[in-house]
Amino acid sequence: MDRHVLHIYLTHIIDSAEDSQRALARLDSAIAQHAVGSVFSELDRFLVQASRVSRFLWPGAPGGCTNAERNQRRSQSNVRANTLRGALEIGDDHGLRDRSLRDHLEHTDERLDDWANSSTRHSFADRNIGPANSIVGLDPADMFRHYDPKSGVFSYRGENFDIPIIARAMMDVLDKAKVALAAQESSASGPF
Repeated sequence: MDRHVLHIYLTHIIDSAEDSQRALARLDSAIAQHAVGSVFSELDRFLVQASRVSRFLWPGAPGGCTNAERNQRRSQSNVRANTLRGALEIGDDHGLRDRSLRDHLEHTDERLDDWANSSTRHSFADRNIGPANSIVGLDPADMFRHYDPKSGVFSYRGENFDIPIIARAMMDVLDKAKVALAAQESSASGPF
């Protein structure tokens, strides 16, 4: 990957990571104001940015193309991801690799289909804020989005995700991307 292209990718990663930090700041404000809609909007914004950075570093399977195009795209995205992970000195055990929470939120239609076909009582709870045990007598798979601001745990149908861990992973990428970009710019011998 040439220097100019690497610069563009690093800039996009920095932009997304900084956007995620702004979403977290707005999340704190929404929690303080007891604004349920804003809490989940900011969590969503944060997770979209984390997912975006994750896809730069660990691309998913390309879709919507022929097999030949898919193979070419897969090859290109693997080269890009390996180059970026190398530039950022990030291993495959990084906290941003797991995108399952983002997938749950992105594919809510499918998750609702699964719930509609598998829930025995069709009880339903969504967009709840507070301790995980604040709702009793409900199958965890019937509880869609639940956020506990004290622990930072976001639960989705009984699966728990630690938002502070994801936030630290985003800060790690942001710091490393800024260092990589500064190193690239200081070693530059001319314009991009």
